[in-house]
Amino acid sequence: MQNNSPLVSIILCTYNRAKYIQNGVESVLKQLYKNWELIIVDDGSIDNTYEKLETYLKKYKNIIYVKIPNQGPAIAKNIGIKIANGELITFLDSDDTISSNHILLRVNEFKKNKTDFIFGGINFIGPKSKQFAPDIENPGKKIHLSKCLVAGTLFIWKKILIKENGFPKVAFAEDYELMKNLLKKYSSKKIDTPTYNYSLSSENRMCDLYLKGGVAAIYKFQKAV
Repeated sequence: MQNNSPLVSIILCTYNRAKYIQNGVESVLKQLYKNWELIIVDDGSIDNTYEKLETYLKKYKNIIYVKIPNQGPAIAKNIGIKIANGELITFLDSDDTISSNHILLRVNEFKKNKTDFIFGGINFIGPKSKQFAPDIENPGKKIHLSKCLVAGTLFIWKKILIKENGFPKVAFAEDYELMKNLLKKYSSKKIDTPTYNYSLSSENRMCDLYLKGGVAAIYKFQKAV
């Protein structure tokens, strides 16, 4: 680590999440750790997402907004990675929030432990019935989200993501595919303290769409090809 307060790039990709996105931004602004930048990649939203963000963009120079044609979450995240200026990168889904000590806790873990990436530490917000996702390894079955590899909790050196070419370009579970590969090749530490607030009640969650109609339902929602 080059200094005691490395720049952390928080990548927030969004598609038609104007209803929720301000909550995520506000949670970033409340971070106890101050050396961060927030990169918002708007994946072709047709709602009033930009209007919800405009005040923040004018006030905070470390909040960066870029809008791209709709291409799905994997490509949007990879564009965020390329734009990022930080040594360390983490992610935030546009309907989720992070607790005020989220970034600080992870930076301190990197200082204490020589590791390539950190993950884990989810607080589920919403009904217990939605704490399950499709099991990619066992089609037709479900797995509890606490056992999933969630990109929002990933905290990693940018150089590793660049080396691995970021997220694989798949319609669903791009976070799982990337993190499964990372676990095989790099050192990691799982954090149990729940500081990533995972929303279970948002409309059109990828897990819900996949359960309803598989990849076709996701493409229909995203308008991706």
